[in-house]
Amino acid sequence: MEETKPGKFIKRFTIKLILWFLLIDIVIGGIILVANVSGWGEIGDTDYEAAGDAIKSFLNSIIVVNIVAIVASPLLALRSAKKKCKLTEENKKAIFKGIAIATAILAVVMAVVHVGIKNVVISAITDGTELEWSDVKEAVKDSEEFLKDNDLGMAQKELEELVDMVKVFYGRVNLYGMDWLVFVVMIGVEYVLVVKKEQEA
Repeated sequence: MEETKPGKFIKRFTIKLILWFLLIDIVIGGIILVANVSGWGEIGDTDYEAAGDAIKSFLNSIIVVNIVAIVASPLLALRSAKKKCKLTEENKKAIFKGIAIATAILAVVMAVVHVGIKNVVISAITDGTELEWSDVKEAVKDSEEFLKDNDLGMAQKELEELVDMVKVFYGRVNLYGMDWLVFVVMIGVEYVLVVKKEQEA
């Protein structure tokens, strides 16, 4: 007889959710980290355009991997749990409540880790200065306006590349600190797949 107890479904889902998330986020993310960082040694000290492209590529890749992990892990975990435990009209609401809590807990853990990493990066950048992180955005905006209104000759292009690099870094680091919010969307997807979807007879 096929298992219909919510507890069994929720336990299997939670285990698979964590395993799939770690596999996708850490393993693939680690590969991307190594692949990106290995080429950074070839970038010159004043080659701000290449440095900006490298930072943009790295942060974009990490954010994409995070989002893929957030989207894929609940779907794969749900698929795995459905193979061992049957969803019915009687158990689906209890099951949704359990898997939503598991997903929310993972979201909170990810938020704490990512915001923590973001804060470490920000502290390293602003250490020894009186700048706040919000001041960086203002400084970038002021610099863009200054460069637009003034011609600095040969230094113009180099300074524009430097400002663009800082601008990209600022935006991507902030996005990295908020990518866990995609989990909120996935809880909605779980609701549709578990509660709203008609179950097979």
